[in-house]
Amino acid sequence: MTKVDHTEHEILASSDEYYPLFEDLRELNWDMLRRKQPWKLGKELRLEPEYIDDKKTKLRDFWDVPMTLPVIKKEGVSNEFFQNIDWTNPKDTEEVLKTIESIKVRTVKFSKPIAIVYNPNSGKKTNIKQFITTRLQKAGLQFEFLMTQKAFDSFLIANTVDLTKFSAMIAVGGDGSMSEVFGGMLSRKDGLKVPVGYIPNGSGGVTAIEAGVFNLEMALDVIIKGMVTRQSAMEIIADDDKAEIPEGLEGFKKRRFCFLGMSSELLQVQMLEAAIPFKPLCGCRAYIIAMCKYLSCSTKKWK
Repeated sequence: MTKVDHTEHEILASSDEYYPLFEDLRELNWDMLRRKQPWKLGKELRLEPEYIDDKKTKLRDFWDVPMTLPVIKKEGVSNEFFQNIDWTNPKDTEEVLKTIESIKVRTVKFSKPIAIVYNPNSGKKTNIKQFITTRLQKAGLQFEFLMTQKAFDSFLIANTVDLTKFSAMIAVGGDGSMSEVFGGMLSRKDGLKVPVGYIPNGSGGVTAIEAGVFNLEMALDVIIKGMVTRQSAMEIIADDDKAEIPEGLEGFKKRRFCFLGMSSELLQVQMLEAAIPFKPLCGCRAYIIAMCKYLSCSTKKWK
């Protein structure tokens, strides 16, 4: 039996009070919302080819639309309201402003060193330690690299390290490294948590892209700024009784935490597995290749 529990956890947090990311919602990137068309359900969503040059020779990148939105619906507003919204119509956008509000954030106080869980074997094994060191030292931040040596070390470090010594924990690696740190933190026996951040250095980095972070520089900018928000998470338990789940790595085999919106149904799991051979060369576009493979083959021919 599989149990699913939705909870909210801070992924980069710890200061005084939350405040709106946008004081004035007119500062929002409406072009991003136009392409994203949030809360539109049951209708085909198509992104038409768009060019970034006058000669129409350079297509706009598909990956510049983050999954995570900087706004949420106000309480009581249903999805029905958004079904016929034209995001290019100024009158419609004015109506939208009445129904949404900014997400709230807060700022981390780095009073102690940052724990950097560094996976040297992720992706193309690009060594970015010196780059991270230079940026954080320039910002006047203290930090300590906690190097992984084998599979699941990221989980074990987050699960067992003395968190009272650190202000935050940053995962450096691929999406798997981030997932292990996230899961290790949330399944600690002592229940302690510190802010968790992510520097993508794997073959995909979808977690960062979904948050609107598209490269190493942007990830470090966010960490140095210390901006924090809450992220919904899903706890998946492959057991009848949560109390019987063992601690540590054995418990990792029976319980996983994932970001809400990144959980996988059968189709998604198949695409994730099929994307693995393409990731070293294609990065995130490996998932598009895998999706095309799925659509062009029957499920019996999937593998």
